[in-house]
Amino acid sequence: MTTIIFLWESAFTERDATRMGISTLLSRGFRVEVWNLSAVLHGNAAPVLPPAAGTSPRTRMFSERKEVEDAIRTLDRSTVVNCFIGFSFRTRFIFRALSRSQARYAVQSFNALPEVSLGRSGEPGLLASRLVRHLRASGGRRILEILMDSVLRKHYRAWGIRPADILLAGGVAPVPSSPYPVGDTTRILWLHALDYDHYLALRDRPFRSEPDMAVFIDGYDFHHPDLTRCGEGTYPWEAAYFSRLRQFFDTLERAWGMRVVIAAHPLARYERPIELFGERPVIQGRTAELIQQGGLTLLHASTAVNYAVLFRKPVLFLTDENYRSHVLGPYIESMAAKLHRPLVSLDRPPARERQEVMQVDGRRYQEYQNRYIKKEGSDDHPFWEIFADAIEAVEDSPPSGK
Repeated sequence: MTTIIFLWESAFTERDATRMGISTLLSRGFRVEVWNLSAVLHGNAAPVLPPAAGTSPRTRMFSERKEVEDAIRTLDRSTVVNCFIGFSFRTRFIFRALSRSQARYAVQSFNALPEVSLGRSGEPGLLASRLVRHLRASGGRRILEILMDSVLRKHYRAWGIRPADILLAGGVAPVPSSPYPVGDTTRILWLHALDYDHYLALRDRPFRSEPDMAVFIDGYDFHHPDLTRCGEGTYPWEAAYFSRLRQFFDTLERAWGMRVVIAAHPLARYERPIELFGERPVIQGRTAELIQQGGLTLLHASTAVNYAVLFRKPVLFLTDENYRSHVLGPYIESMAAKLHRPLVSLDRPPARERQEVMQVDGRRYQEYQNRYIKKEGSDDHPFWEIFADAIEAVEDSPPSGK
């Protein structure tokens, strides 16, 4: 029996179990395990799903580096390790242990944001501002880590790390610049962004169209757990941002005759959302459905824009002078440029008429879909079914890089 192991570095939730196709893999006869490395990599043990017979994977919590290395050392060829951890100087010991083991290991590039172009976000003043923020948040440690990570990614073989056996890919754009150890022996398995599974489930179902509904994709951008892991500090302008956001929504609703609905981030925990978004519906867990129904999508930068692209919905990208210093600031401009969509400041109402904004450039959307969501012509089945088929087909193939 083949064992599928997920290496994880944060809380493993019911949502994660769904997105990782745990029930699909179990039903296909795989043994599934989740190895939680949060205590080893970040100093605090994140919670995992309690085991439930037949529905949840076996979970293992690790507290020491040696414990992880010893566990990997015992893995054989019947094991495939899915690395849902970053490849960095801090995690290099894991990839070195995998390279010395008999297990096959997979890395991923299927949920990437578009690459950042210099543009306005490349201005020296803004770069200096973000550098100062990193220095204040990490005492300079983060800057050193970035430099060390860059060297490791270019010369990973010098640390005894072999190329991954499999790259789980979605769109074509991120593949050549993968931050993981990918080489000539790495097999590219063409899948798609995980959002595409949700799209598949919805695209042929009847739904009620609401052209006067604008859906704001909440990114939980000030308190997302990933912010701490990437060295971001607090944002002193958070309260002012939400005030401007409410005013922008008020203006848009009056000028364009629309109502704004908030698609809350799955991890968001808002005690008093009315103080942030005003008297607007805040709905969690239905982002894809809301975008499918709505007439317009509003956001800063989020992979959830995939739904707007797949359903061919018009998009407005929102920013302001403060937001440009946020870690996502450069991505807002990049995504707007890739989709040829308006970039609107929260400080000013939209200058265009509603009808003009509602026009979608189908060619740009299709190009974005191919580059960042799903390679044109790739399999149109659910993500983990394609993965399971591929693993079963290569169970007896020789290991790469050995």
